[in-house]
This record gives sequence, structure tokens and C-alpha cells, in this order.
Amino acid sequence: MGTKLTIRAVELAQPAEKPYEIRDTDISGLYFLMREALSIQLLREAYAKTDEIGFLCHVRADVVINYPQQFTVITGVRPAAD
Repeated sequence: MGTKLTIRAVELAQPAEKPYEIRDTDISGLYFLMREALSIQLLREAYAKTDEIGFLCHVRADVVINYPQQFTVITGVRPAAD
């Protein structure tokens, strides 16, 4: 199970060693096609001891890009040195 994200963890976060990617995109040509309805189940039993609830979600979808040329990806970007 992952670590909880806290304000302090965000403040202390450091850039990863690997380069970043910057995406400059007009997403008007990006479409999600639903293959089946979204399914959401309420999970009560698994979280009953902590007075929480959980959700299990599932969807089958396709992504279609009409014009791949409108998507720009810049790779190899590194944070500025201090």
C-alpha cells in the first residue's frame, strides 16, 4: 500500500533523476469512446474497521486521436540547477 500524500511530503519533494516530458496539446482532437458502461461498486466491508468507504470502478474505453500532428511532446527537459 502506498504512502499518504501530505503537505509536508509535497514541500520536501525533489525532482526525479530522469528527464521530464512537456506536452503542449490542443485536446479537441482527442476522443474517448466508451465500449461499455462505467461500473461503480461500493466497497463497505473492506473499510468497515476504519469507518471509511471505498469504490471499485471499471470501464472499457478506446482513445482516438484525429490528427496526431496537433500533439507536441518535448522530451529531455531537466529542472534548472540551483
